[in-house]
Amino acid sequence: MIRPLDEEGLSRLEALLEASFEQHGGMPLEMVDGLFSALIVGPGRPQPAQALQLIWGEGGVLEEAAGSQEAVELAMGLWNRIAQRVAAEPPDGTDEAGEEAYMQTCTPLIAWPANLDLSDPSVLEEHAALPLGAAWAAGFLTGVSLQAEAWQDWIEEEPDLAEDLEALHRLAVIDDDHARELDVGEDERMDLADRIDLIWELPVLLHELHLRRLVRAGAAPTETGEAACPCGSGRPFRRCCGAPERLN
Repeated sequence: MIRPLDEEGLSRLEALLEASFEQHGGMPLEMVDGLFSALIVGPGRPQPAQALQLIWGEGGVLEEAAGSQEAVELAMGLWNRIAQRVAAEPPDGTDEAGEEAYMQTCTPLIAWPANLDLSDPSVLEEHAALPLGAAWAAGFLTGVSLQAEAWQDWIEEEPDLAEDLEALHRLAVIDDDHARELDVGEDERMDLADRIDLIWELPVLLHELHLRRLVRAGAAPTETGEAACPCGSGRPFRRCCGAPERLN
């Protein structure tokens, strides 16, 4: 069983992803977190091998025998960490310490700027154009695109989901040119304060999507407790689409 990734494993995965991103393309950790989040809470049955190829890039670590097993295990450790994260029940709002612990544990892996005091209103105003969370949102929307038909069916059944995706669409905007490319109007653009507000809402949003998906799909865990393969076989990922012979 691949356990949810701990902080040491997370650092190792981040280093591998950064090296792969520089050499082969792929995705940084924040974007991978968004991608996996969408696949875990989404309605479809994506092929994990396709997602893993996206995060490592062409000609990356998955094609190197010495590194592929570690890369797959670390990536699936992140997958299981996110699955555990989105399944966590939010506190009822009366326990401040519990709420703080929940936010620290369940907020997605956003690359917060270490040199800025984001609690200072003047800093928020000065850096209003900082695209905080854009990489995570881009990863999430990539995951949606991998199961676009299933998401469309889900939205037709539950139209309010479109509002959540629209908010993430706006969060993904990087700059003015990107906003025009994504057809996001100037009055729809998020400033830094808007982005922070939405990021703090993500744990509850993802948990609600997780619950709605379970109700809709009747998903069940595997006998081992490990996250089931997203292909829908019901088997653990590493014994299904995540088997080394299927990823190389």
